Amino acid sequence: AGGGLAGMMLSQRVIREIIAVALLLGAGLTAVALVSHNPQDPSLFFVSSTQDRPTNLIGWLGANLSAALLDLVGLASLLVPILAALFGWRLLRGHTPESGRLEAVGWLLVFLGLPGLLTFGVSEVPYRGGVLSLGGVAGRAATELLSGFAGAVGAVGVLSFVVLAGVLLV
Repeated sequence: AGGGLAGMMLSQRVIREIIAVALLLGAGLTAVALVSHNPQDPSLFFVSSTQDRPTNLIGWLGANLSAALLDLVGLASLLVPILAALFGWRLLRGHTPESGRLEAVGWLLVFLGLPGLLTFGVSEVPYRGGVLSLGGVAGRAATELLSGFAGAVGAVGVLSFVVLAGVLLV
């Protein structure tokens, strides 16, 4: 019976380490894809008349991944590789968060509020021959919805509260 328990613990550790390495590798690839993003790259979200192949350092996968993340949440997408690396490192070190659910809710609140805050003021900037949406579709939607209910100042207040509450839970 003792060998079975040790074998089960070993397999759980190995699975945890495989997941950790996958998260760390994914974080690195996502970071490179985001940093080398070119809005003119052909992807599922953009048909380019000037380029046949993406210039993204991760190729087609990187062009599609960076376009999807940046279109959805804008510059908040830069948190994705950071979080994946953080969680991967924690798993690799055998650390399990004491309040994992609260931490997850905190990061969710940050991801919900940050794109909206990034959209206020200047929502798009020129970038490598195209435009980069600072808050993405989620940011525009949050800004328009909240501004309609609470005005611009109220929307900034609500979004700031959401982000701050998220940071405090993390």
